[in-house]
Amino acid sequence: MKHAVSILALTSILGLPALVLAHGDVEPKHGGVVAIAKDIDYELVAKPDTVTIYVEDHGKAVDTKSATAKVTMLTGSNKTMANLAPVGENKLEAKGKFDAKEGTKIIAIVTFAGKPASTVRFEIKSEAHEQHSHADKEQTAYGMAGDPAKVTRTIKLSMTDNMRFTPDNLTIKQGEMVKFIITNQGKILHEMVIGTLKDLQEHAEMMRKMPDMQHDDPNMVRIKPSSTGEILWTFNKPGHFDFACLQPGHSEAGMLGKLNVVSSGS
Repeated sequence: MKHAVSILALTSILGLPALVLAHGDVEPKHGGVVAIAKDIDYELVAKPDTVTIYVEDHGKAVDTKSATAKVTMLTGSNKTMANLAPVGENKLEAKGKFDAKEGTKIIAIVTFAGKPASTVRFEIKSEAHEQHSHADKEQTAYGMAGDPAKVTRTIKLSMTDNMRFTPDNLTIKQGEMVKFIITNQGKILHEMVIGTLKDLQEHAEMMRKMPDMQHDDPNMVRIKPSSTGEILWTFNKPGHFDFACLQPGHSEAGMLGKLNVVSSGS
């Protein structure tokens, strides 16, 4: 009998290090990797011939009969895409040939009928690293999502089709909970993404491969022409960080900005 191989078993066959597959206090129930988006738990199990996503809400199975998902796997320069369909109870599944290993980044766009799509990201890392997903309150090197009830400062920015932010160099005190109000004054789609330079470069590479990728992460907002959006962000770590528009070609044209977070003791 041909046996399907889970991510954990696959690492043993390929001689890879053990993988850290849980996120926070959410333990995988099916030997996969867990990510959280909009307070919903998604567990992805990748096998050589099958990709499955299990959906739960605080430990309870979510009926997926009205749901669909599109998965993109990025392993180095290789990209594999698949459409997942309901297969009973809280599962979505696709058949095919899949290569998931250490370093693979997996993006799933999950849509339930009548609801906005959720973008869920998984990354397979070795045991030496913490498994990252994009939970709403995840601590990052550049801060964490803010609470609208605790805003201490509001900063207004504009974006234009000459590929510029105004202002593009901001100084923020450590501990400030900032509401960014961003207006797209142009005639094309723009976005603002906060992060380290390395994070932004990695995300820009994903955007080049998947320009229609949807966003719902708290450190970014995509804004249509003549519209306004917001980011709520707590800058609880000092340092020099960045923001950019990662629509293909925009950051390369100069649509970048600097965030200088000064220590509360300075």
